[in-house]
Amino acid sequence: MWDKKDLEAKLRYLNDLLKNAKDKDKKYKIFNNRVAIIEMLELLDGRKIKIYNSPLWLSTTKLSLKREKKQYDNNESVLFNKYKEDLKFAFILCKNIALLQPFEWQEEHLSKSKEECIMEVIDFAKTLQDEELKKDIINIAKDTSHIALFDNLEDEINVSGRNYRFPIFKECYISCSLNSSTLLHEIVHTIDAKNKDYYENSYPYSYEVPSYALQIYKSIKEVNLNNEINILIYLCKRTMSIISGKSPSILLPRTTIENYAFENITNKSLTSIELLLTLKSILIGTIFAKKILDNEEEGLREYKEMIGTKFPKDELPDYSRWGITNEVIIDYSKNLTSYFSEYQKERGGKSL
Repeated sequence: MWDKKDLEAKLRYLNDLLKNAKDKDKKYKIFNNRVAIIEMLELLDGRKIKIYNSPLWLSTTKLSLKREKKQYDNNESVLFNKYKEDLKFAFILCKNIALLQPFEWQEEHLSKSKEECIMEVIDFAKTLQDEELKKDIINIAKDTSHIALFDNLEDEINVSGRNYRFPIFKECYISCSLNSSTLLHEIVHTIDAKNKDYYENSYPYSYEVPSYALQIYKSIKEVNLNNEINILIYLCKRTMSIISGKSPSILLPRTTIENYAFENITNKSLTSIELLLTLKSILIGTIFAKKILDNEEEGLREYKEMIGTKFPKDELPDYSRWGITNEVIIDYSKNLTSYFSEYQKERGGKSL
């Protein structure tokens, strides 16, 4: 479990750092780090956090940051325009997936204890045909001072884990429910950060690609594919509601989704940007998972190349060197369920 005194000391350090910071971008990064530590401290105090919601509105403590956040609100519309072309592409992917028919839900296995959850990750790591990756996963899983596991930590779309990356301290912390696939996901975030020397990898939310790739690979190996794909489908459905200005709990009718266009987006908030770009990254991670399933040795080799690649900062990552072009990504968004249904039936399926 996390050390509360250590986190409080880090928060004091960030507060002091902010006093001397003059650059707006640096202030924004320090601000976000302070918000993350406050969230971690609240988790330790037993307050329920909805991962995908802004942490600024959830408690009296965080309300003290409400006024401070206002100076950064204008960044959101600027960000939307900055990534507009890629957001159009991500919107197409989201729309295609939102129109897919979900699988039948499976009963999900949840670990009985924190120790069991960690051991399940370690046992999975031992099956991997890559010694370096195996060792990295096991070492991080055993470092429990940087992992906090909770009996019930999820929001309305089943997001149940978070990796807190602190480049200033060269450390990552994990919060997670008792779900070994989610814990593995967060561990891969830590591996990715360490591999890149805590480099803020290039492009917004592209850091989700490595984590989802291995998480989905593990779930499929353990015959728990349906829920992974269903969560992605329902996340896309809810995202379509959010970007249209509605509550995520109100799922749009199929015909409304079919007729909805990128130009109709009314909600251009940071949440909308985050969701669309994250969904694209999840889909690319799913394609990498399929490559590992088709040929584990070759798939892991390409996966290791990808996770070790520092894409140019602020440039759109190019995965075409691994055969993942925009055409392939769009194809998967339309045929995701059929490709993985085929895999489940025949332990094979469409290869890249």
